[in-house]
Amino acid sequence: MEGGLRPAFFRLGSSDAQRHETALRYSLKAAAELPEKRVYLDMPRLQSLAYCTVLMLIAGWLLYIGKDVFVPVFFGAVVAYVIVGLVQALLRIPYLGRALSLRVRYMVSVLGIALALFGIAFLAVPITAILAIVLSEFSATRPVAVLFSKNGSL
Repeated sequence: MEGGLRPAFFRLGSSDAQRHETALRYSLKAAAELPEKRVYLDMPRLQSLAYCTVLMLIAGWLLYIGKDVFVPVFFGAVVAYVIVGLVQALLRIPYLGRALSLRVRYMVSVLGIALALFGIAFLAVPITAILAIVLSEFSATRPVAVLFSKNGSL
């Protein structure tokens, strides 16, 4: 709108055809002045799901092909990923996260993972025994308890 004048389609006394023609002219002029934009489908969840699926397929294939080499490497990468994730989670604790140094956060993360792994390994036998005893008390779950036994008898 040059000089602050109104476009012709706002002027009184002009016909509808003139108004529409002027409005079309102004909209085409405004569209020509806009920068060209590319339209992308923005679906970050679908994209991350596709990437994760491809990554898991590649990881599964590598673990199948090189069991002796890649299983420890893959397990180490998962443990390192969990440690870094725990360190970042410890940083988000209100009032305490910023006060802890990076070394302390890593120590707490490694200690937590080690306790979880040793706790699971140490408690696996007693938990299985307790589960077998409880399952053997009910007639519907007795066949499942027999699967837990060494020689098939309770």
